[in-house]
Amino acid sequence: MGEGEELLPFLNALEADEEKKQAFQGEILEGIKGKYSRQVNGEIMFRFKRLFFTAKK
Repeated sequence: MGEGEELLPFLNALEADEEKKQAFQGEILEGIKGKYSRQVNGEIMFRFKRLFFTAKK
């Protein structure tokens, strides 16, 4: 599971206890699985708008 910026404070607080960190990430993943469908490769694509662009000077 990715470690998004919003989760970092929580994951950092659990850094000393890898077992609790894994359990926390597992709980989040279980909650997500029911709300977002998995792709063929097993990854979850979140449905929110993204903006991709390139800049040239």
